[in-house]
Amino acid sequence: MTALLEQKEKLIRRRERYLEQHAEGLRPLQDVKERIADLDDQEAVVEKELEALRESERYLADLDRLANEFVQDLPYLLNSSPVIRDYETVSTERAEDNPLGIYTLTPDAIRHLPEEELAEKRRAAEDEQARRYRSAYENLELGVTAHRDGTLNLRWMCGESILTPKLLRKLSVSQTT
Repeated sequence: MTALLEQKEKLIRRRERYLEQHAEGLRPLQDVKERIADLDDQEAVVEKELEALRESERYLADLDRLANEFVQDLPYLLNSSPVIRDYETVSTERAEDNPLGIYTLTPDAIRHLPEEELAEKRRAAEDEQARRYRSAYENLELGVTAHRDGTLNLRWMCGESILTPKLLRKLSVSQTT
């Protein structure tokens, strides 16, 4: 960005010199107009590039904010799972006198699920949670290498970190081998 700002300043100084040369009678008006028009075109290009850089800076600042929000929300996003109930309500059929299928919740309207169906629902919820974890790891390009001495080498799209056993203990991270 600094180079573009310097280029813009040079163009402004050249413009002033052309105007001074015309004022001193060293350059004819038509020549000065042509040169200033050329400088204006160059300045417009530089200004367009500067604005693109400013927009990129705003985008990166917003991206940093979004990344921080995502990291804060990540545990909730990964751990949220549907409530598995051992029953479900049985709705009434839609009929001409009840087009919306509205029913009154009574013991007859509750169906208790068999254990096999509950197990299937739990398995589906676990699969969904595993899919969310896998997706988060893939999006972050997360990789972990565990070494025999207890050191962890973490790699992700934004960098890399090495966590030694001493640092892991300091961070109160449980260590299992």
